[in-house]
Amino acid sequence: MLLNLQTLSLRSRDQDSDDEDEDFEAGLGDEDEGWKSDVDREIYVDGVRVGHIKAVVIRREEMGERFQTLMDEASSDLQQFATTVFDSYGHLRPELQGPSGRAKGSGVWGRELDSGHFCYISEIVVESSAHRGQGVGRLALASFIFSLAQPDFDPGFDLTDDPVEYVFCWPNAVPGLLEVQDPRAPWEIAAGVVEPVEVRGARLLGTERAVKFFKRFGFRRVGRTPFFAFAVTNPEHLSRRLPPDNDAPGEPLPPINLADAFPLHHRIMHSPSLHDQPDPDLLRYIDSVAPLSLVQQADHASHTPLHIAAGSSNLVVCQALVGRSRAEMWATEVNGMNPLELVRAEKRAGRGGGSGGGGSELEKRRDAVELFLEAEMAKGLEETS
Repeated sequence: MLLNLQTLSLRSRDQDSDDEDEDFEAGLGDEDEGWKSDVDREIYVDGVRVGHIKAVVIRREEMGERFQTLMDEASSDLQQFATTVFDSYGHLRPELQGPSGRAKGSGVWGRELDSGHFCYISEIVVESSAHRGQGVGRLALASFIFSLAQPDFDPGFDLTDDPVEYVFCWPNAVPGLLEVQDPRAPWEIAAGVVEPVEVRGARLLGTERAVKFFKRFGFRRVGRTPFFAFAVTNPEHLSRRLPPDNDAPGEPLPPINLADAFPLHHRIMHSPSLHDQPDPDLLRYIDSVAPLSLVQQADHASHTPLHIAAGSSNLVVCQALVGRSRAEMWATEVNGMNPLELVRAEKRAGRGGGSGGGGSELEKRRDAVELFLEAEMAKGLEETS
């Protein structure tokens, strides 16, 4: 399907449907606590939505020494980005600053990354295969970055005297667009269940393509990390003059020890009596031993322990977690699903379900978890109305 790229426009996700024939207007950000603003955009060509961009603008001077803490609370992607690239004050780590040294990579980045607002792109996706390969993604990215440099760009706070000068990204394969789909359930991925070989191959190929896409545009690697940056306002920056093939190769991030990083997630997933009988030690730990911060903790895919328990169809653990903290019933993971929506998605996917009369035991457990979460969320809404 041949597209007319001259009709490409970007629109805020909350833009009125009545404005569908209007071009994107800069200045449509969602203010978030004064230091962070979501600037998600939908990509339209020929009046049809064909993809999206997910991004956030970070107002660094509002964060101070809470830089790492706030980035950690925002999302797992931003947490990993912040700890890999910056120190606790949001300054570029010394070992990544040019011009020489192995960790510094190509050496094109330095202390200019220490200050000012920046944008982080978490996702740019052309959703249909029929629309890919025609330059939609590249033109959408160019339009988005161009809008960042405009005087009227307004993400929800004043950028008049300090515009967005740098855009960062972490090129990765988009799970839903892999040529081979991952058969693991979300909580199995979160718990570190081994990735199938064919899925790993497809993921690495997708990541390689994503890296090439951003490098062709002008993004260059920060040190040897998997993160890339683009100089928006300075066409003479060293990074803009470095040919793509001369950019430094990356090195993988150290693996996360899930048992240490997310102990309650790990304990729920690996409970010795996960489905058939309650684990009294685990229930006691949730009720009276585990710090509230662990009960509320989100992992690298934004799953809370309640997501893991719900996805594992573990009713008694769901009950214990909700009894300790109710807010997590509305917490959303990386795909935007709360625990109830995760259970329903697993039911639709039919993972592990049987075909016998009356449904399998797993299906019955899922039904029980679904009914429990439905009732508790309804109760919560009644209490707040």
